[in-house]
Amino acid sequence: MQKILVGIMFIVAACGGAAEVTTIAASGDGAVPAGSFAVRASSDLGVGQERLLVGIVAENGQRLGSPDLDVTMQIWPQDDPEAAQNFDADFLWIVPEVSGIYKADVEFDRPGIWAVTLLPEGGPPLEPVGFSVLSDTASPSIGEAAPASQSPSVATHAIEDISTDDDPDPRFYAMSVAEAVTSGRQSVIVFATPQFCQTAACGPMLDDVKAAASSHPEVNFVHVEVFTGFSEPGFAPNSDHLAPAVLEWGLVTEPWVFVVDGSGTVTHRFEGVMDSSELDAALS
Repeated sequence: MQKILVGIMFIVAACGGAAEVTTIAASGDGAVPAGSFAVRASSDLGVGQERLLVGIVAENGQRLGSPDLDVTMQIWPQDDPEAAQNFDADFLWIVPEVSGIYKADVEFDRPGIWAVTLLPEGGPPLEPVGFSVLSDTASPSIGEAAPASQSPSVATHAIEDISTDDDPDPRFYAMSVAEAVTSGRQSVIVFATPQFCQTAACGPMLDDVKAAASSHPEVNFVHVEVFTGFSEPGFAPNSDHLAPAVLEWGLVTEPWVFVVDGSGTVTHRFEGVMDSSELDAALS
């Protein structure tokens, strides 16, 4: 089983820390400074409909982007540039008003090495970035059965022993993953570790899901911490302390959100960052 890795690679600030970020807006003379480059942030893409996440980083390491900067993604199989397609990219905040990333919904028709370039409004294209599309993803794909993991719940644990959220919603710890995905009800499973996040995305993503829960009382919501034993002396957030459910779900990054239908089948998967409207649409 693969070990957990850093997911959105250009975000290295801890969830609770301040990140050095520059947001930019579109302008007629080119909004993206010379020397900026694209960074692919999706780690587990497969054949079929996927969300491709790509960030923009300046030469000095600052992360760039803004809802006001229109960006087009151009994507093609590396060995077939004539098959290039353009997609309007949506800007998603990772940390609201601090840093964000661009997303396009793409239908991948074949496995292999693909390339993506960003075409910012008012500026030249960025250098292409390669990425892999797999025949079989590491984590559950859409249409696959959700693993019935025996994750901890408040039935046997105190919330503070199974969550590093500083404002936990008890509803998210009322049942295990196994209980949720075999309940016959729609379920949302969140893998995130707000305190030990290796990206800046865990806390905000979990907060977005918590905000959506009140509008969907008929849905099971389960938060799974990425690590176990974090309240024990000598704990370190490393592969020796990965939660069994993380391994059973084949996760190589964090955070993740999965939507599972009443039959226990994955219907949607969101890696790294998610707009609340995406989750609402998935649940409706």
